[in-house]
Amino acid sequence: MISVFVVPATGGKVRKVPLQGSPDILGISLSPDGKTLALASTEQTVRGWRRPPRIYTVPVEGGIPRSLTDGPTIEPSFSPDGKKIACVRIISDKPYRGRFQLGLIPAGGGKPVPVADAGEPYQQPIWSPDGKAIAFLTYPRKKNEYEARVVRFADDGTALRDVTRIPLPHQPRKVAGWSADGKIGLVLQGPRYVAIYTVPVSGGIPTQVTPPGLAADPNWTPDGKEIFSGKMDPVASASFRRRRGQHCPETVQ
Repeated sequence: MISVFVVPATGGKVRKVPLQGSPDILGISLSPDGKTLALASTEQTVRGWRRPPRIYTVPVEGGIPRSLTDGPTIEPSFSPDGKKIACVRIISDKPYRGRFQLGLIPAGGGKPVPVADAGEPYQQPIWSPDGKAIAFLTYPRKKNEYEARVVRFADDGTALRDVTRIPLPHQPRKVAGWSADGKIGLVLQGPRYVAIYTVPVSGGIPTQVTPPGLAADPNWTPDGKEIFSGKMDPVASASFRRRRGQHCPETVQ
């Protein structure tokens, strides 16, 4: 069983989110107002079997989860205005196998609208701060052909046909967010170490922005000015905040 906790971004008391049952979580996203969680979770039947993962929303203060999807869906991500949730739909009953589809769901519930479709696995959709683009990872069937992709939206909210493909030199571990200057933040596994990089949306050579090893589940703040992460340390784990231009992380108490 996985537990979910929330903590103020400025530091403070950690609170556990009450969740019913014993869910296996395959993705989580907090709404911009901090009141609602979107979870991709399996559900246990009375016979003990697990149903394919679906996306649910649940109040942070606790309550009955509301199912938003019927078929296998994972990796929810709230839009900056909180009105939509990006997700990955699996056209199969087995997670990370079969055909994958990037879709959008109204946060209040409704049918997913496909915005990108492919055979290889899609993972970790992250909205740009202005809500006009989504970056996500792909894991192609061929070895060592790693990519990030970006789908953009017109002013009326419809997805544009052309999806930008960004080749990556190393294996991606996570999309960490978007920087303030509009670049995509990525955790890449290099030959010797893991670190956080940024890469232009139009493609190009990734730029390393953290020292080696300081890349445990990082996330950019919504304004793209700071990175929150866990410190990968063999002795202890500590949260830190890295401001642009600083060489040393600032510990958050």
